Formats: sequence, structure tokens, C-alpha cells
Amino acid sequence: MRRERAERWFRRILAVYPAEFRRRYGAEMEDAFRSLLTQEARLHGRVRWVVVWMRTLWDAGVHGTRLRWGTGGADRREGPGAGAYRADRGGRDVVGSLIADVRYAVRALRRKPVFALTAVGTLALGIGANTSIFNIVNGLLIRDMPYERPDELVHIWSQNLERGWFEADIPLVDAWDFGQRTSAFVDVAVYDRRSFTLTGTDRPERMAGRGVTPNMFSVLGVFPDQGRNFTDADGQTFAPAVAILSHGFWQQRLGGDPGALGTTIHLDGEPTTIIGVMPAGFPFIDSQPDVWVPFRGHPADARRGNHSHVAVARLAPGVTVDRARRDVAQVALALQEEHPETNRGWTADVISMQLSQLGDIGARAALVMMSAVGFVLLMACTNVANLLLARANGRRLEMAIRSAMGAGRGRMLRQTLIESLVLSSIGGVLGGLLAIWGTGVIVRGLPSNLPPIFTFEMDGTVLAFTAAVSVVAALLFGLAPAVRSSRLTGSELRDGGRSGPGARGRRFGGFLVVAQTALAVVLLVGGGVMVRSVMGMARLDLGYEAAALMTFSVSPGEARYEDKPAVTAVHDDLVERITAIPAVEGAGAVYVLPLSGSNTVGSFVLEGEDPSDPVARYPARFNYVSPGYFETMGIARIAGRAITLADDADAPPVVVVNETLVSRHFGDGNAVGRRLVLDGTLHEVVGVVADHFERSLADPIQPGVYFPIRRFTGRTRTVVVRTSGDPAALVPILRSAVLEMDGDLPIYGVQPMVDNVTRAVGPYYLMAKLMGGFALISLLLGAVGIYGVMSYGVGQRTNEIGVRMALGAARRQVRGMVVRTGMRRAALGIGCGLALAFGVTRAMSSLLVGVSPTDPLVFGGVTALLLAVAFLGSYLPALRASAVNPVDALSQE
Repeated sequence: MRRERAERWFRRILAVYPAEFRRRYGAEMEDAFRSLLTQEARLHGRVRWVVVWMRTLWDAGVHGTRLRWGTGGADRREGPGAGAYRADRGGRDVVGSLIADVRYAVRALRRKPVFALTAVGTLALGIGANTSIFNIVNGLLIRDMPYERPDELVHIWSQNLERGWFEADIPLVDAWDFGQRTSAFVDVAVYDRRSFTLTGTDRPERMAGRGVTPNMFSVLGVFPDQGRNFTDADGQTFAPAVAILSHGFWQQRLGGDPGALGTTIHLDGEPTTIIGVMPAGFPFIDSQPDVWVPFRGHPADARRGNHSHVAVARLAPGVTVDRARRDVAQVALALQEEHPETNRGWTADVISMQLSQLGDIGARAALVMMSAVGFVLLMACTNVANLLLARANGRRLEMAIRSAMGAGRGRMLRQTLIESLVLSSIGGVLGGLLAIWGTGVIVRGLPSNLPPIFTFEMDGTVLAFTAAVSVVAALLFGLAPAVRSSRLTGSELRDGGRSGPGARGRRFGGFLVVAQTALAVVLLVGGGVMVRSVMGMARLDLGYEAAALMTFSVSPGEARYEDKPAVTAVHDDLVERITAIPAVEGAGAVYVLPLSGSNTVGSFVLEGEDPSDPVARYPARFNYVSPGYFETMGIARIAGRAITLADDADAPPVVVVNETLVSRHFGDGNAVGRRLVLDGTLHEVVGVVADHFERSLADPIQPGVYFPIRRFTGRTRTVVVRTSGDPAALVPILRSAVLEMDGDLPIYGVQPMVDNVTRAVGPYYLMAKLMGGFALISLLLGAVGIYGVMSYGVGQRTNEIGVRMALGAARRQVRGMVVRTGMRRAALGIGCGLALAFGVTRAMSSLLVGVSPTDPLVFGGVTALLLAVAFLGSYLPALRASAVNPVDALSQE
């Protein structure tokens, strides 16, 4: 019954076709349909009928349409309807035909190895570069962080708009309030940055650590692989000290012994029980610490105003980041009213964890690089389109013969597109292999302090991107040549396929020149301003001499050095011992080392101004320095004196300031003897030092206030040592000096100062190298493209040029005609490219240091360079055109 119904429906479908078509092919098609029903009898139920009707619609629709419109190609030559209904009917005909087309395309490419290698190499370069950069973008912006439901994780940062501070650390008690007084979060966890001295082993060792609220790993959704997680009991004020170790530290220092769980280690002299080990490869949010310890004491009892913690929260179901931001802002306003002495002016912001860790500059840099490498792919596609157009002209006779033998336009279009897909597929495979190498090169140039949540493996997303780029590239460079080839008809046989592409083809070639030139301008300008920016960084006067400086950190533990005087004494003794080493020219100590990535900020009021007036509170960078620090660093003293040993906790409060603070707040330029109100206390300015870069080379120098380090309450100092020889050779001597003073006091963070400078410039240097490389590739592709299109155009106009010369045109006139055509196209492309480049470089402005986004030297240089390239690319074909023999050209007619 169902079979009969299917046959009736099939006859109704045939009724759509013209009467002449039904008369010729109707009976044959009905027989084919009945045969199809028999073939699929092995299938049962609805599956059988779905397969039958899909194949029927394909045959009756696609093949029938070819027959109706005379585009059956080779199928028509096999007899009426035979192509549509062979013995092996349905979709399998199409598959076989596609396989045959692929084989033909491969054979055609093998016959033209130079063309194939050139096209594949160009595509591999463009696809490989795109895949490499996309792999970096994928790792930074797309790939999920290795936590449970990572899209729900956010950071809560403090911010003070009056002082211009954004994404500042948050007080522990404020984070607690945000978690308790809003419904936007499932839970809020907090951590701070710590380091510990591991003692009781063969030698003291410094461990990187994090203090966390007991719920930290629960918020992240990652738990210890061995042992247990922290509990609320571990966070009680008088709870025993416990710790969770990283898998790497457990393997390296404890030999991966499962029996280590429950044993005791000494952190800063305090016995601490190991309760767990995190999974192998677990990346914490901002670093790879060795150990985690819980905060002890209730968060609600923490000191307000202590901005030294990082808050991590998990959004409640259905809550967006914007909703959480609004809720947190309302709580922050309430806290300002409740605690004006500590919270006045402080609000809060909520940012996705992934974007917050990457930073605005990092995200912008990634997108700029992705845009730039996209231009490289477009140029590669344009060049391959040039090659295909030239090849299509050489195949005009072949295509004309195929058309005369019955190949329809759709058939020829499909064959040409398949050839493009074969080229692009081979280029995609080679590009993927090239991307593995390129990704490794780029990753090695990324900042060493990049958070470990960002990884750059070639995953399925990257492979899918490569495949998609390959297909898109095939369409970009193959569609236009395919359409032009499919338009050829048997009439081309009358002139043996010698006729040229006509005005439309020449206009398309001109468009390719304009497009390539415009893209080359954008890439060259972008690369030029980045290179100029890095060159400017290299010439920056840092304000100190980084060469011959060695730095290291020391942090005396509480078990042995209980109070501030004891900590101060050990640091003074250490600097004195180091200064006595013969190879040492100077030594000093500082709280925050320049270009270390840390940032300590505060605000001050000028004497006589109202401290309660927000306008009168001025932001500044704060730091603590020892006697001899400025001299050791080579920071010039402009006025007054430096910090001395007499500037201790018992002496009147004094500070040293930098030139920027003086220029902004003391109009007469005389700051020595003036006083600043800092934390409600008057501090006398006793000296002025030269401006120097501190947090970043990309940030403008801010007002700086330097306190005596003997008034500093912290334990950690960074010691700077200037040596007369190789700084690296001094390291063993420095370690021995510290161990002689205290055998349980390790030094850590040992590195030359030039490493800090290199790390600060590194990301910009990497971008400059990449942009410069893309610019050189674009220049090469642009030059080849201009030359190729002009040569192709001259070749197609050989007969025309011969006629002109036969009618009396001089060779100089022919050369001028060709060169003018090329230069007009190049000038139009340069104009379009400059307009695009203005927008691109403005988007890059936050990545530039010491150079304007519209730097006239770069824009002018790129314009001159491309005009020269365009002239050379046009002049060489012009020479060939002027060498045409009119008799030979006319004889081809």
C-alpha cells in the first residue's frame, strides 16, 4: 500500500516538469524510481522512506534541472536521461563524479608543477600565519579556563575614580560584604600573594604560595587529587597550620611520596601539616604557586582599608556580569556611608576572570594581530587569484572544447572550484604544519609572567578554524576565475582560444592590484609604527643604569625575627655585608623594584589644603627605599638630600619626591622643605630625584613619593647590587654572604636588572617582530601581485600593442602607457590603504609608546616605498611590451 502511494506521489512530482520532458524521460524515471524502492528494501520503517525520498528528490530535482536547462554535461552524451539514472543511481553518482573531479584536478596540478608549488606555498604561508595567530587568540580569549563552568567565574576589584585607580586589590572584609549582601554570587573566595621559607631541610628554600579562604577550590570547582580540601575549621583563628601542595612541588621535593600526606613541614618556622596535593598541571589563577595555606580568622574581622587581596566569585544561575556589577556598586555605596574613614571614594567593579587576567591591552593586542594576519591571507588569496586567472586564460581552448562537447556551465564551474579546493586543502595541511612551528615561536616570545590559565595547544577549535579558512580561501581566490572559465562557450574554438579576457577581465585584474596595494599599505603602516614604537622604547632614558645591576629578594620569617626592629636589623646587616664585597660598587634595598610588575599607589594632600576635599587629594606611586638605593641604581638627585640611616621610625617623617610631582604641585619648582600630608601625618620633602620608569614603560611617569625603608612594616625587601664585573658571577658570593649571616634565610628572585627591562619590552618587541614580518610578507606579495597582473595584462594585449606599434606608436609611448596604467591602480590602492591605515593605527594607539599613531615618517615612507614597488612592477612588463615585434603580433591573427 505504501509502495503504491509512493509511486503516485512520484508521478505528481513529474507533473511539475514540461510535457516534452515527461514525454521523453517520464517512463524511464518511473522505472528508475521503482528500482530504487527495490534497492532500499533492506532498510525498514521510516529510515527506508527517508532515504528513498531524499535520493528521489536529488535525482528528480538536480539531475532533472540539468536536463531541463541543457547543463547535463557528459551525462547528455550518454543518451537521454542516462546520466540521471545509471545503474548505480542516486547520491552515489554525485560522489563518484566528485571523486573523478578531484582526480582530474590533481592530474592538472601535476602537469603544472611550478604553478602548483607557487599557489600552494602562497596559501600555506597565509593559512599558516592565520592559524598560528588564531591559536594564540584561542588560548587567550576563546578556550575555556580549566575550571568548572568557567564562564561563571568573575573577579571583584576595587576602584577609586577620584584617584584614577582601576582593578585595584580589594580588602578581605569588603569581599566578604559583597558575598553576604548581594544575591549575585553563589560564593566569593579571596586570595593574597605570599612566599614562605621552607626550613628543616638540607638547605632553606623559598616557596611561592598563596593564602586563600577555605572555599577557594570549591569556587573554582577543582579539588585536591590526593588528600582533602580545606574546610571552615581550617580557617578558625587558632586552628593548626595546614597546607595543600602543588603536584610539581610534591614530586620534586618530596619524591611523589603518598606518605607525605599528614607529615609536617616548616613554613617560615611554623610547623604545617600537609593535607592535600593538587592535580598534576593544575594552573592557579595568576601563577603556579608551590603551596596554599588557609586564612585563619573570620573575614568579617579583617582590617578595613587593607587593599591587598584578590576576590574571585561564581555568578549565581541566570545572573549576568552587568547585573553583578550593579549589585556590587550598590553595596560599595552603602559601605562608603557606613565606613567613611576607610571606604570613602572606593567603589567596585566585576569583570570576567578570563578578560581580567588578560587585561585590556592583551585582548586588544590579540585582536590587532588577528586582523593583521587576516590581511596577509587576503593578499595571499589575491595572488593565487592572479595565478588562476592567468592559468584560466591559458586553458581557454580546453574549456571551449569541453563546452562544445556538451559540458554545461554548472559542470565547468564545479570542476574549477574543485581545483581551487584541492589547492586550498593542500595549502591548509601545509599551513597547519607551519602553524605548529609558528605557534612555538610566538609562545616563546610571550611574557614569562603570563597567567598559567592561558594555554596554546592545537585543539579541535584550531583545526576547525584551519579547515574553515582553507574553504573560505578557496572561495575567495577561486570563485572569480571559476565564473570566468564557466562563461566560455564553443564559439571560442573559432579563434583557437586566443581571444583575451576583454575589458571586464582587465578591470578585474586592476581591482586586484588596487586591493593588494591597499592591504599592503595597512600592514606596512601597522608594522612600521610598531617597529618605531619598540625602537623608541630601546632609546628611552629609563632614569637609571640597568647594566651591571643584580637583584634578589629576602624575607626574614616571623619565627626568628619576631618584630620590626629585628627585621630592620637583618636587612641593614645584609646590605652592609654586601657592600663590603670587593667586586660590589654599591648596594641598596627597595620595597618594589622598578619594572617588576608590582604597583603601590596612594594619595597625599599638600600642607594647608583640606584633607576631606576629594579634589585636594592627589594620587601618587609610593615606594620605600634604603640609604644608597638611588646611588646604586644611578638615579640622579636633583635637589636636597637622599634617604639616610637617621631616617628611622623615631625621626621626624620625611620623604623624597620625583620631578613629576614637583612640576605638577609646586609651581616654583622648589619642593625641598615643603610638606605633604600622608595618612594624616605631615612629611617633609627632603630631596628630589630624577624621573624614572617604575611600573611599566608603556605608562607615563606618575608623581612618586619615596619613604625611608626603615619605617616600612613589611618583611620583604629587594636588594640591588651594582658590580664592577659580570653580575652573574656575583650570585654565588651573594648567596654565601646571606647564608653566613643566617643559614635558614634563602634569597630568591635572583636576576639581573636588565632582565626586568627585557621583560617589560618583550611583548611589544614580539608584536613589532610579528607586524614587521607581516609587513615584509605583504610587500613581497604586493610586489609579485602587481608584477603578475601587469605581466598578465601585457600578455593579453600583445596583439593590441602590435597594432599600435604597426600604426606608428613609439616604444617609449608603449612603455608609458603600461606604466601609467599600473601607477594609476597603485595610487588608488595607496589612497584607499592610507584611509584604512589611519583607522587601524588609531585602534593600536594603546599599544604604542613614544610614537604617534599617525606618524608622518611611517605614512610617508610607506607611500614612497609602495610607489617605487609599483613603478618597478609596472616598468618591467612595460619593457617586455615595448619589445613586441608588430609583425609577429599581427601574424597571430
